[in-house]
Amino acid sequence: MKAIGITTSWRCFSSAIKLAAVICLFTVAGYGQSRTDEIFNRAIDKQKAGDLKGAVAEYSRVIDIDPADYDAFNNRGLLKKRLNDELGAIADFSRAIAIDPKRAEAWLNRGISHFRNGEVEKALSDYEKAIDAEPTNASAYYNRATLRFAQREFRYAVADLDRVIKLRPKHPRAFANRAKSKFELGDIAGAIADISSAIEISGGTAEFYLERARFYRANKSQTLAAADEKLAASLVPKN
Repeated sequence: MKAIGITTSWRCFSSAIKLAAVICLFTVAGYGQSRTDEIFNRAIDKQKAGDLKGAVAEYSRVIDIDPADYDAFNNRGLLKKRLNDELGAIADFSRAIAIDPKRAEAWLNRGISHFRNGEVEKALSDYEKAIDAEPTNASAYYNRATLRFAQREFRYAVADLDRVIKLRPKHPRAFANRAKSKFELGDIAGAIADISSAIEISGGTAEFYLERARFYRANKSQTLAAADEKLAASLVPKN
């Protein structure tokens, strides 16, 4: 009797969003199922090499063989987004959602595309579907907070960023964005505390020092503001 071979592959793809979400699926395929995995892996290799159009073509081959492959549609959508084909990306995310509406990734990615297209209500709906599907998805809360900040719904933005920080307590950008939201709400002390956490976690960036300097000046702490501005200047590369 012929032995059945076992192949393994990592189906991973990082989406280029404000809070990058890594979408991975570990697959164990039987001998007769290895063909799509081999093509899928070629797509990943081409994406890593910067051949985005080649990777799109490989994902399309996977879809031709298996039209119900969620990850192929989702990953092809992410590549189309990077190729500035936002409508094509939305179409692929929609196909992934139709295949498995209980997974969060495609809801989130389609929401980001809608937001970039200025379709705020559609984006908000997709973010909420992503959260319903995966209540611990920090990226969904983060992107919903970004939308709410843009809509000047600062209290809602703070609430979403509270959830992000609970899920990812070492993410500096979440602290920085919560600081901005608190500042808009008039909570200067809270803003300073949060941006200071962002600085501590990140090791300090020019952007974060300048943000804290802005908060210090609003708090009439001119000496502290000047010190942060000096630190920021020291971190800017000199030509």
